[in-house]
Amino acid sequence: MAFQSALQHFFSTNNDEYYQKSGKVKKKSSKSLVLKSKDALSEILQGNYDWSVTQVSALPPLGQYLLLLKIGRDDFQIPILSSEEIKKILTEKFRINKTVNTIGMSLMGVLGKYVDRTKRGNEFCYKLTSTGEEHLANMIGKLGD
Repeated sequence: MAFQSALQHFFSTNNDEYYQKSGKVKKKSSKSLVLKSKDALSEILQGNYDWSVTQVSALPPLGQYLLLLKIGRDDFQIPILSSEEIKKILTEKFRINKTVNTIGMSLMGVLGKYVDRTKRGNEFCYKLTSTGEEHLANMIGKLGD
């Protein structure tokens, strides 16, 4: 009983005093990064962008992911996208169902070659490289043949 009341007191009090007295550094929250990410994603999903000219559906899966990274960077000024964000765009705009793991594993297979990876909050985000852009252009060029 005393232990439960001690735990209750500990969790109900402001722990900032503990960090100040002990000299421990309180870890900074990544909520602001996540909020910015959600704003960017809603801008992509709710914007007036003409997705019909993108040829996303005609590309193989890797090409779809690379094209979405390029569109995010060039047309929406969003330099990085997470696997979750790519999944939402594919699902909501094109009705293409892919899992987050499938997207992440596919992009991890070309990491350092076609994409770079950075950490944002608790998730990894991907950025298109110049080699990835050339590869994407070749994939799109083959569609025209």
